[in-house]
Amino acid sequence: MENIKIVKMLKQDIPELVKIEKQCFSIPWSENSFKIAFGDSYSKFFVAKTQLTDCILGFSGMYIAAKTEGYVYNIAVIPEYRKKGIGTELTKTLIDYSYKNKLEFLSLEVRKSNFPAISVYKNLGFKKVGLRKNFYELPIEDAVIMTYYFNY
Repeated sequence: MENIKIVKMLKQDIPELVKIEKQCFSIPWSENSFKIAFGDSYSKFFVAKTQLTDCILGFSGMYIAAKTEGYVYNIAVIPEYRKKGIGTELTKTLIDYSYKNKLEFLSLEVRKSNFPAISVYKNLGFKKVGLRKNFYELPIEDAVIMTYYFNY
């Protein structure tokens, strides 16, 4: 992985995240959706930036429910920078944040056909805990529910 830093997202990063969403997801978040989530004190977002140019290559986001439960919004990396460890580092950042904040678990959904992402999550310690039928649209597909449990 080239010189990449993972930092907290800033409000001015939102337009770039919207562009990344459009590249990565069939039903991307709108700029307003990011603004609402970013303004919520229970939401946390991180961005992967190049050390030299501060160019955003990807992001991860999550929210905290009931003070002990973590749910991932999205993890996205622009297509030309995939398979370089950026998604793994963004996911590790969510795990570290969850651990430091004493969450009981961190959970996410992933397309059943997204084998590269499922492999990353499994290697980081996430367990398959369920299936959501027809969760995704464009195309319709089941989601695998994966959860990372913390043992304190």
